[in-house]
Amino acid sequence: MGGDARGGFKLTPVWVVTIVFCVLLVYVVVKKVDDIREVKIAEAGGIVFGGSTSPVSLPLDVQRERSRQIEQKVEEEIHNAPAPLPVPVRETPAADLSGMWTTFDGTARWMVSRENNLYAFREESLAIPGVISAAGYGTFDGRTWSLQFETIIGAGGTASIHLQDDGTLRGEAAANGNHFPVSLHR
Repeated sequence: MGGDARGGFKLTPVWVVTIVFCVLLVYVVVKKVDDIREVKIAEAGGIVFGGSTSPVSLPLDVQRERSRQIEQKVEEEIHNAPAPLPVPVRETPAADLSGMWTTFDGTARWMVSRENNLYAFREESLAIPGVISAAGYGTFDGRTWSLQFETIIGAGGTASIHLQDDGTLRGEAAANGNHFPVSLHR
């Protein structure tokens, strides 16, 4: 297997692909060694990069200052925003999103409030209490919450989150070209 009748090694296309993949993997790891936070071998596997774009890599005092800045920015935008026109309610009567929501993985909590006829949120990482990791606001039509937000690392984004029949919120957010799911429960 893998050899010929004389006992030599035979380079097949599978071996070429495997070697090229390994070389590329080593190259990425060597170039980004300072940014690697975690290497996962089990399950789906992968490498988690941190670096300067990760809030975890920021000193706590910087996190707290950026937290205050994004919260203040969102509050100013909400205060200065013209009151939105009434949005027609679809399918169900308007629900009140105000209150505390938690991500399904238990890593963050969203404090949601109604301000100037908009729903605003402040996300707090449960690993770093008191630090707002993201804040944003948007309109809610009784089913879909369309919002814009800013993160502690300065990335802005948008999200479309839907109120489910079971009372949970589920949707998708996009920031810096990356899309990620959002799932919250009370």
